[in-house]
Amino acid sequence: WDIKEIKASSKQINTMLTLAQRQDVCNWLVLTDPSPLHNRARRLYEPGTGSWMLRTPEWTDWLAGINGYVWIHGIPGAGKTILASWLIEEAQNHCKQAWSKSRICAYYYCYFGHNQDETMSFLRWIISQLLRQAEAVPALVYDLFKRGGEPSIAELLDSLETALQPWGVVYIVIDAIDESNPREDLLESIRDLATSPRFSKIQMLITSREHRDIELGMEGITKSVSMSNSLVEQDIRLYIQSAIQSNMRFKRWPKDLLLEVEEAVSTQAKGMFRWAVCQLDELQHLKSERFIVRDALATLPKDLDVTYERVFLRIPEEERSFVCHIFYWFCFYRELDIHQDGLPYMLLLDAARTSILRTGHSTDNRYYDSERLKELCGCLIVLQQGDSESDTLITFAHYTVKEYLDSTRILQSPTSSFSTQMSTILPICLDVVFFQAQSVTFSDVVVKRMHCRWG
Repeated sequence: WDIKEIKASSKQINTMLTLAQRQDVCNWLVLTDPSPLHNRARRLYEPGTGSWMLRTPEWTDWLAGINGYVWIHGIPGAGKTILASWLIEEAQNHCKQAWSKSRICAYYYCYFGHNQDETMSFLRWIISQLLRQAEAVPALVYDLFKRGGEPSIAELLDSLETALQPWGVVYIVIDAIDESNPREDLLESIRDLATSPRFSKIQMLITSREHRDIELGMEGITKSVSMSNSLVEQDIRLYIQSAIQSNMRFKRWPKDLLLEVEEAVSTQAKGMFRWAVCQLDELQHLKSERFIVRDALATLPKDLDVTYERVFLRIPEEERSFVCHIFYWFCFYRELDIHQDGLPYMLLLDAARTSILRTGHSTDNRYYDSERLKELCGCLIVLQQGDSESDTLITFAHYTVKEYLDSTRILQSPTSSFSTQMSTILPICLDVVFFQAQSVTFSDVVVKRMHCRWG
């Protein structure tokens, strides 16, 4: 296909397709919808933070088209996703300006919970967004849709080229490329987009942790921006001030003690938003007695591993079995790619109760609702409240929680019983699966996914 043929065919196809047919094509393209992740990140954004990025030449040159590709990198928990969500909004506002009608901003969030190679999902989502906004379906894309099956990466890149045609500039923000599993194809595709003249309309902003393979992949094609800087530390202090002021549990604390909390957490965060969030979450449970708070501030954990270890050790001994089994089932269902954006609490609760009984333990008839689980787990999980308890979803609060649970590091700690390595959880979960295999209450989806995952 050459450009003239593409334009001619696209016009012909668009006159033939109804709105519903165009929507069918766009829906077919979508494998993973990142918009829930974007909305969640926006809810966590603290007004006033992130503005440091707008003052950098890398950002202004990116918007102006001088820098085609920018790579923002930082340590785990630095706040890259929250920053990305805000920059997406800024880029979208830029595209809404009257003089900027031929510009568009699309985004994609890689996510450890997807447990997948994000290449295909990323390309297909971006193409679908460009087509929806252009209200057009190129002939090449329509032919792939009619053919059915999964397009190759090469076919998707060709489709992206045709989808770019109506636009002057296309801003793309892709967050957390390090969370693609694996990520070799994604890095190669990004490099193709950056180096091929046929994608010259694309301006891409990328965020990730600082991994060597990513650093090599970004070399020579991006302008680098590190989140290890004093401006990020100022953002963390701003967040801490706001979080303390808005938290009802801190309202009864003396002001001078709160200033001590702000100073200690701000100075020891060392660029980690995630670490600061966890410390405030733990500190809020303390009595507001000076010697208790000051002792806690003097012994703040040095990193996220120690933070998570302390959260687990805070769980009462008699309730640790319940939390362990909740996490076992959470990770088991994630491994099967079931409910990627969060698991229903009632599903986890029923499974955990059964596996606890099957392993010879008991919950002693304790009542557990999602709020109790949140109290026990603190900063480790996030509740997405529904209209009722049965609609409440649970996710890990951050990918570093799952990494800690899966790591060999936890096996060397007092919290080893919480390990979610497959060798630990598979015997427990499969026992329940086989026990309930004949029951109508056990989902056929689980059995099918198990067959695909483990044969």
